[in-house]
Amino acid sequence: MDYKLNILANIPLIFHMPCTPDCTASRILAGKVLKLYHDYSPVFIKQIVRFLRQPALVFNTENYVRLNGKFAGNKIRYCGIEHVHYPYFADGNKRFENIRINQLVKTLSKGNILVFDAVAFSILDNKDLLVTVEYRNFPFQVYDFR
Repeated sequence: MDYKLNILANIPLIFHMPCTPDCTASRILAGKVLKLYHDYSPVFIKQIVRFLRQPALVFNTENYVRLNGKFAGNKIRYCGIEHVHYPYFADGNKRFENIRINQLVKTLSKGNILVFDAVAFSILDNKDLLVTVEYRNFPFQVYDFR
């Protein structure tokens, strides 16, 4: 997906869900905003683009992880994460699914490599396996913003 359409970034260029992953109108709008940032501060634009290119694991619309890293084949090598979540209902009750996600995020924060295969993903700390999770037990989406 085009990095300019990353609405999960901490500094997004657009504030709507594009109709398609390569929506021309959204890309044009994002390009104008990016140019505005560039005109304002050419140095700052490098930081913005770095944030926009971060891959993300999305568990649901209100619970996702931005990874400070890059895809390489079937792996994401990362050096830090940022967990964006809203763990409570309005009445203060925790959501069971978010409790499971929070446990997984704790493991993600201890690792630095995510490996994806046909049936599962694994979290590693260098070469040490921390956990393997089957996809059928943990639905999510991975976004690679290029």
